[in-house]
Amino acid sequence: MIKLLPPRSGLLIAGLGLLATAGPTVAATAVHADPIGLSDLARVIGGLLVVVLAIVATAVGLKRLKSLHGVNGSHIKIIDGVSVSTRERIVLLEVDEQRVLVGVSPGRIQALHVFAAAVHAPTCFAEMVDRAGAPTPDGQL
Repeated sequence: MIKLLPPRSGLLIAGLGLLATAGPTVAATAVHADPIGLSDLARVIGGLLVVVLAIVATAVGLKRLKSLHGVNGSHIKIIDGVSVSTRERIVLLEVDEQRVLVGVSPGRIQALHVFAAAVHAPTCFAEMVDRAGAPTPDGQL
């Protein structure tokens, strides 16, 4: 019994026939590429370094822009925050020398308490002693 080959097998057989007849001439005319030279390797590494330096420079520039925005134009500062649950936080903000306690959840932000004036942290030990009401070396409160 004769088995029929799939319809595309004729192309495969014809291609193999061409390779069989033209094999030595094709092999003789093939051009061998030179191995990668040192100059090619230096060009690839140089290009890679340029791309990596561009990425690093962009990241540093964006970081500086972000920090400059907070210093120059921001009237709102986040003083402290605490997580109440996985999706809710309580945040203490300072807005124009006034502190506001805010509750933050995924769908809502609500002011919980507004403090009368901002309480600044003492800058030196003498100021801490004055606030605590401890006697000074000369015995006065």
